[in-house]
Amino acid sequence: MDAARAGTLYTKLIQQGSAEDAAMKERVTGKDPKPGAFNRFSNALADAVDARADDLKPFIDAGDQQGRFVQLNTFLMAVEAERGGMALTEAEYMTALIRWNLWFKRKQLKFNMPPIKPADALAIITEIHAASWQDDAGFKAYCAAVDDPHRAVFDMRKVFATAGLAVTYVYTVMHFLHQHTLPIDSLNEKTATDIHHLSGKMPPLTAFAGYADWGPGNNGSIPLNKANHFLKHVLDAHPAEDLPWQGECAVWWEALDIKLTRADAEARMSGTLFNAVKTHFPAEATGRLPFAKVEAVIGAVKSGGGWPALLQQQLVTGYADAYVAYALNLSRSMTNIIVHTDAGAGRILVKGLHGKFYLGGRIDGSTLGLSTCFVPIPTTNLVDLHLARKVWQVSPI
Repeated sequence: MDAARAGTLYTKLIQQGSAEDAAMKERVTGKDPKPGAFNRFSNALADAVDARADDLKPFIDAGDQQGRFVQLNTFLMAVEAERGGMALTEAEYMTALIRWNLWFKRKQLKFNMPPIKPADALAIITEIHAASWQDDAGFKAYCAAVDDPHRAVFDMRKVFATAGLAVTYVYTVMHFLHQHTLPIDSLNEKTATDIHHLSGKMPPLTAFAGYADWGPGNNGSIPLNKANHFLKHVLDAHPAEDLPWQGECAVWWEALDIKLTRADAEARMSGTLFNAVKTHFPAEATGRLPFAKVEAVIGAVKSGGGWPALLQQQLVTGYADAYVAYALNLSRSMTNIIVHTDAGAGRILVKGLHGKFYLGGRIDGSTLGLSTCFVPIPTTNLVDLHLARKVWQVSPI
């Protein structure tokens, strides 16, 4: 870079209207025979910087000339070090970095800011500019609402790519949330793909036809999720979770019309356990356990060490499928359906009600499935449950 060009950069980007510092200017331009600090850079780079000087000023912004010298020198070195690997001319590099800083509220002097590499940043800049996402109200709102939007975009792109989805869905999800005046800060790397799928499967204020099937929930597989929910909510026999209130079992026994006769109980329970519950059964052998007595019997069974294996299997064989089908049928006429974040904001979930029944769903992979169906403790305010974490409303409340 010749002295004249270096002097121009000094004036425009280091001096920036302050009093001339002769020593600093000489340091930049050089004085024969000593070269200036910028002499090692090319004239082409000097011309490219000069052409975009006004756009570069927002991030060559230290409080004094020494600080601005360091910033500009860092920037010039970064251009020389990075542009070759990015296959950019000096002017193209300027444009890319200016866009990056402008769109993402940054003041970077270089692209290499791990974990984001220059190639990653260039890919993001290119895809945004190609579709003019930088002008989209949703993109602008997201970048204004969150800290480090560049990193959020980088992380969400990875999540979409891992899921086999187009990385540009990052921007369509922003647009969707803003378009429907939904909380745009609910979008992050943990929720992005869920919101993407749910925006198509159950958009705001639409009719929901119900779940086609159960999903794996927190149990790892669909069959295990179905089985564990029946054991927990109908029998209070989940291997790892106790039921909050055993009155729920009575609700399910009546809903599923579960029949347990005195004869079956006596045949499959130990003498001690049967003696503890027999007063709840009718006197005749074929008499079935009244629904009003289910809670008491469940409590005695739980206190007595749990259901005998043969009797539990009899109930599972006879009614587990009915429980699964009953829940799916309830989902076809739910009210108060909302899409909401979970307590840790790590997933997006769906809540729906059918009378006293709570139904929860979620996306697993790309499939929307029923995760749970149960009857909460009667004092629970089901209508208000999770409303504080609502992302959008599906059915009218």
